[in-house]
Amino acid sequence: MQKPWRCASLQLFPLRRRRVLLAVLLLAALLGALAAGAGRMVVRPALAQEATRIPVFPTATRAATRAVTPTAAITATLTATITTTATPTPEPTIELFVPIVPGSSEAEPLYLPLITSQQATSTPTPIVPAALPTQRRMAQSISGLLGAIERNPAGGEQLLITGGSLYALVPATTELDAQLTELGRRAPLDVRVSGTLYTTGSGDANAFLVVTAIVAIEDETPTSTPAPPTATPSPTALVPTPTATPGRPPAAVGRFDAVNLRTGPGEDYSRIGQILLNQRCALVGRNAGASWVQLECQGTVGWVEPRLVTLDGDAMVAPVVEVAVPTPTPTPTATPQPTATPYTFLGWRTLYFANTTLAGVPAAVDDLPTLDLNWGTGAARAGLPADAFSVRFERVIDFAPGFYFFSAEADDGIRVYIDGQTMIDALGGAGGMAYRFGSELGGLHTVRVEFVEYSGAAQVRLTWAQAPANRWTAAYSGLPVVSGGVLSRMEPDGGDYALDYMWGNGSPTGPYTGAWMAQWEARYTFLGGDYLFWAQADDGVRLYLDNLLLLDKWSDGAGEVRNRFLNVGGGEHVVRVEYYQRTGIARVRVWWGRTMPGAIEPR
Repeated sequence: MQKPWRCASLQLFPLRRRRVLLAVLLLAALLGALAAGAGRMVVRPALAQEATRIPVFPTATRAATRAVTPTAAITATLTATITTTATPTPEPTIELFVPIVPGSSEAEPLYLPLITSQQATSTPTPIVPAALPTQRRMAQSISGLLGAIERNPAGGEQLLITGGSLYALVPATTELDAQLTELGRRAPLDVRVSGTLYTTGSGDANAFLVVTAIVAIEDETPTSTPAPPTATPSPTALVPTPTATPGRPPAAVGRFDAVNLRTGPGEDYSRIGQILLNQRCALVGRNAGASWVQLECQGTVGWVEPRLVTLDGDAMVAPVVEVAVPTPTPTPTATPQPTATPYTFLGWRTLYFANTTLAGVPAAVDDLPTLDLNWGTGAARAGLPADAFSVRFERVIDFAPGFYFFSAEADDGIRVYIDGQTMIDALGGAGGMAYRFGSELGGLHTVRVEFVEYSGAAQVRLTWAQAPANRWTAAYSGLPVVSGGVLSRMEPDGGDYALDYMWGNGSPTGPYTGAWMAQWEARYTFLGGDYLFWAQADDGVRLYLDNLLLLDKWSDGAGEVRNRFLNVGGGEHVVRVEYYQRTGIARVRVWWGRTMPGAIEPR
């Protein structure tokens, strides 16, 4: 019985012959597989190289490129020219140009080089999509175009030129492909490019530049003009190079509203004319590197950079024109003007302002010997209003070393500074106020007074006097600018009053609205008899005589207190005054006198 898996035709041969036949068939199949593998070993390197040679274009262009891939054309060409033998792959020797369609509106293919390991035996047939409308690309020869190379987010490199136009960069050779990749790693980078620019009549959205030479500006030698780039030779049968019309000289067409023409090839040369938008001028010369070209526009001959115009023809055919280096124009020496001698103020440098903020340009300036002014209800100066004005007084004063009492009066507001430190701050004060403070001084000090008149009568006065020998031992606590929290110093007697301070909204060390305290202690000689003691304060005050409390107004607000002490013994007694300030005006005044029949004897 015949087994089901046996082929009926094999039954015609004896067993030994059948075994030989099976061995031959297996050997033939093995040789066929080896031959097919050898053929693929030759084709795959070419296809891998082909994949790296397809340039990247703007989004619309890339879509069309994917729609019409050149892989089929490459495969067909390679199939016709590559033998499937197991011989070693030879080194790359020639360029095979692959047709691609770089734009959705392009009807003519662009041939790009593809390095293969075999020689093509025929020109590949261009692949053109039948559904694309017919629109020819305009080819323009570019020499020394300046721009900035950038990395295309979708891949590859692109060139940004003046005006904002972007051109995809397509290398003409594998060497240029490697150079573009290297320059792209250094992007953004200023470069000079030569090659062929392909554009459409509808704009530059799908424009690309087939690069034959490119160099980074920073890599160029500063002392010499780079030689014009030499285009890499390519098979003329596959890459048609656009050329100027025979017999037609090269020219340039204005790309912008107006571009300056200069007397020589450089920005250092003076302007001689302009080339306007769409104006056509003959290209009559160039410099050695063609980085500047010489144009003749309606009888005016001048130089311009090629990137600022559109070249019609090859600029390299124009003759090299030598131009002398421009001579720098000597800068005229200014005639020295006589220096005005600054005015030296002998007294108070006084500035008047027609506002209450001491702002702007002064309406008038004065040099006053003293600061004691009473304008009543009139204007301080001609041209100033009677109300709503302000004045700044400033003077440098040489003080003999000692303690000084300052008295200030104002109607309305006043602020007093010594060396920039505020001592009285009552610029918004009421009319008819008097202020008093003391300070230890010596040498040159700058005193500044600011005065504001709001309405009614206007008056301002500042005086000072050196006090007699120090008597009071003073201690202040709670002041923010006091190191360690307590300010201790010696202070003199107040003159008509034993103590007399009116700080307004300030304090002994300047403006301060917080709470603080003070204590003064001194020895005075009394004649025997009856005495009357007074104290005025805002806020609280106490007076002790030999530690015996005589006056006690330890409460907030302004007020006066007095008391009679009978039979004070003659001789030296200790007087101590305590004071605190919580809010509002800060003021303290203390004095006493011996009572006589019908009168009080001053102390």
